[in-house]
Parts: sequence; C-alpha cells; structure tokens
Amino acid sequence: MGKRKPVTIGKHHFEKQGDAKAFYKSILWKYKVGDTLETDDSNDVVDLLARHCDYAKKVGPGIKRMIVMLSEEGSRCFGIERTDGARVGFSYHRCVTLRWD
Repeated sequence: MGKRKPVTIGKHHFEKQGDAKAFYKSILWKYKVGDTLETDDSNDVVDLLARHCDYAKKVGPGIKRMIVMLSEEGSRCFGIERTDGARVGFSYHRCVTLRWD
C-alpha cells in the first residue's frame, strides 16, 4: 500500500490525495458539460488550479468563469473560460498530485 500524502488546497485539508481527488470529482460530476460552476465550487476549483505548473499560461488575461468541459481525449475536466473568450481545460488529478509527466 502507498504512503499517505496529506494535501492542503485552499481552505481544505485532506489526509490523503485520494480524498482530495474524490472531493474534486464530486464537484466535477455535479454539473453537466458546459455548465458554469457555482461560486463556492468555483472558488474551490480556482484554489486547485493555483497548483498547476502552467497556472499563468492557463489563466492568461484572466478568468471569466469556471466551467465543466470535455478534454481533447473526450473525458470531463474542469475548464476556464478566460476574459479573452478562450477555453482551457485542466486535470484535477494532476493538480492534486502535482505530477506533470
């Protein structure tokens, strides 16, 4: 069995990464593809996004809203609709684990 890796993301502390993944997965599946996240969920997902290795590139000129979208592979992911109209997705798994390979 793997070693527990506690993680704190924004105001949430998780005893292990699996708990964090389950938390963000529950947010992701609360919405339909194309939906805008409600304020509390959006704030939690922005805190998660802040861990992304390409945060500045993903956010670009700014965040208009957080959405649920389909990745290039066709799976659900969180997305940013930027102020310039671009939509950029990101993996909650990678933001929790900080694995970019």
